[in-house]
Amino acid sequence: MIRKGKFAVDKVKYKDGIGCCLWYIIDEKKPETGLCWDFSYSDLDTILELLEKLKKINPTIYKEK
Repeated sequence: MIRKGKFAVDKVKYKDGIGCCLWYIIDEKKPETGLCWDFSYSDLDTILELLEKLKKINPTIYKEK
């Protein structure tokens, strides 16, 4: 597990491929728990590309109805 702030990541090799997990740590006393997102390592480049684009775009302005 690698941690940075309230986030953590992990990479595990299974019989059928490599899986990754990114999660938001809810309880500092139990950093292995939290809200997680599992994805295949083969998707990592696409995810990173999207995150880089996310940094650069302007936000949509939320308007209450």
